[in-house]
Amino acid sequence: MRILDAADVTYIDGLPTMTVERAIADLVEAREDPSLVADALWHAVQNGTLLAPHRLTQLLDPLARRNGEVTGAELGERMMLAAGLDDAWITRLR
Repeated sequence: MRILDAADVTYIDGLPTMTVERAIADLVEAREDPSLVADALWHAVQNGTLLAPHRLTQLLDPLARRNGEVTGAELGERMMLAAGLDDAWITRLR
């Protein structure tokens, strides 16, 4: 069982739920198919979900090396490119 940081919890209609960033990082940590992770990221952005790129980078940092990148920002950039997101989103990771 994982205990979530307060930064990884958001409220929707008064109910606590994981943030998109935490859910994406958990998918990467669970070694889910990268195309499915990219789809989840794309849908989150397209549906207007509030995405905090800096928090995503923080959560991806410990997962970067095992996924062939040096930093969480680089891993996030690769994921956003795979998701087909534009440069405006990618520059927010830096």
